[in-house]
Amino acid sequence: MGAGLLAEREFLLPLAAEGMDLAQTSFPTINGLGCVKVLTNAYSVPLPAGTQVQAKIYASTVELWRDGCCVASHERCYRRQQQILELEHYLDVLFRKPGALAGSKALEQKRQAGLWPLSFDQIWQALIERHGKQSGTKQMIDLLKLSQKYGHQKLRDAIESALATGCCDTAAVRHLLDGDELRHVSCEAIDVGTLPNALGFHISERTVDRYLRGLRPRTGKPDQRWKAFLANHREVIVAFDFFTVPTLTFKLLYCFFVIEHGRREILHCNVTAHPTSEWIVQQLRETFAEAGSHRYVIFDHDSKFNVDVIRLLTATGSLRRSFGFTPWANR
Repeated sequence: MGAGLLAEREFLLPLAAEGMDLAQTSFPTINGLGCVKVLTNAYSVPLPAGTQVQAKIYASTVELWRDGCCVASHERCYRRQQQILELEHYLDVLFRKPGALAGSKALEQKRQAGLWPLSFDQIWQALIERHGKQSGTKQMIDLLKLSQKYGHQKLRDAIESALATGCCDTAAVRHLLDGDELRHVSCEAIDVGTLPNALGFHISERTVDRYLRGLRPRTGKPDQRWKAFLANHREVIVAFDFFTVPTLTFKLLYCFFVIEHGRREILHCNVTAHPTSEWIVQQLRETFAEAGSHRYVIFDHDSKFNVDVIRLLTATGSLRRSFGFTPWANR
């Protein structure tokens, strides 16, 4: 038999370059609930309704593909007429309707699967107590979105670390998640004394001493850079300014707006032909009629933002003017 195999080997076809995909394939369309029907069950997909996807059905998983990319993967359910929902697929919708998160079926399935630890409920409740039910739930949804970038386990570790330190702020969780990226790897010191000579440069000790004389070790705590300030406090920063709009009669209208830095949400907007400090003060009173979570306000050195505006912001007690780090502010 072995001799016969050797004799016939040269006449055999080569093995296929690509393996055979042992999956049952179908092409369902996403319904209005954000699901596709695969066999007898519905599986969630993070794509708009009406989009057609490719479903690959394996023995243990169901993969959903679009344009050559796997957009969702679920554990295959062998029961009939079931809904298999992934909470992360509905976060954008729930952000617009935060009141639906608590009673959502996707959250219920996540709890049943053991993927919703007690720490998530603790920080969610703390955010609600601090910012109110709607705003606190929106910030919780923002935290859940971070799992798409950092993974579920890393997000859970960051939330538990923040709770252990007594901090229940989304900025603290973001800081803990970004800690590994911001931490620089230390380098070993090397002797570069002979490097200039090896490169063909001859530098005297006198020249080196002249440059080293200007170097002074830094003392005290280094100042926080503007970019780091925005990253750490973006949830509590608001800014306001004007932009102009020309009319058909070649006049100018001044549009005043107040924007929240964290989610780029317009808090207030109004238009006037004669912007005065009294008018600006009234707009700010309407914007910050109730005490909120904002702590810093950014505005430029426009003459319209005079002492009356600053006095109103100071009187609120929760807003602090912050423009010292903005290099492009009007002077």
